Amino acid sequence: MALTSIFESSDGEQRWISQVSKILQNHETMVEIDLPVSIFRVPTNISVFKPQAYTPQLIGLGPYHHFHPELYEMERYKLASASRLKKQIKSLEFKQLVDMIIELEHKVRACYHKYLDIEAETLAWIMAIDGLFLLEFLHSFYINMKENMSSSTSTTARLMDSAGRKLAHNGILGDIMMLENQIPIFLLSKILSIQCSLPDVEDNLLPSMLVGFCEALSPLKLIKEDLPLSQVSEHAHLLDLLYHMTLPKIEGPHDPPSNNTYGNMGSSSFGTSSSPRLDSSKVWSGFR
Repeated sequence: MALTSIFESSDGEQRWISQVSKILQNHETMVEIDLPVSIFRVPTNISVFKPQAYTPQLIGLGPYHHFHPELYEMERYKLASASRLKKQIKSLEFKQLVDMIIELEHKVRACYHKYLDIEAETLAWIMAIDGLFLLEFLHSFYINMKENMSSSTSTTARLMDSAGRKLAHNGILGDIMMLENQIPIFLLSKILSIQCSLPDVEDNLLPSMLVGFCEALSPLKLIKEDLPLSQVSEHAHLLDLLYHMTLPKIEGPHDPPSNNTYGNMGSSSFGTSSSPRLDSSKVWSGFR
């Protein structure tokens, strides 16, 4: 059945009026006009043929799927992850993080194609919880791969018992890369900047984790030239980064063909960028 309105609740219309009035009264009609929409809902005429390829099956990240009943049982794992990270990084007050994200409300909303029929504070809590979960997951994955572990399923060890761990691991990896599950990179960077004051964490550790994750999961050979870590934050989200890492470089008329490519996927090529990589184990342990 086709939706007849963008509103999903009885309070949605009043919330919309409040949001629009606030923007207009504060002369913010051009809010983030230069920030393109980057997180879309997959059209039904595409997803209907294979819903599992476009809809998260285990975990919902971000406002599109956070409250879906079939995914909400993972909420306790996300809360546990956020709690662990909070304990590791003593300077982080969770309410402080939520308040900072509220200040970025318009910028966050601008990333999503669909109108988000939720309050600003609710959106901030969603992004804080899911952002912390994703950061801890990426960090665990990064550490496991750097240590050349034959399997990185220990990243999801807390999420399933041993009988279902492989299925959970593969399913969560797939869900993290789904378009509708993306979290803006600028927001992940902001969360890290609130958590700690060391510039290397935000400037090197986060890009290293994101690039390494893409290197390990890419279904295609990565053919883009070695990506400087400083350019990672220019991408909208994890899937956008992966897309541009697999996109062929268009050679100019005077540019010699480039033979530099990322190596084979997996631990052997993980973290091979020539940009300096931060020893994340030392940085993370510094907050304990």
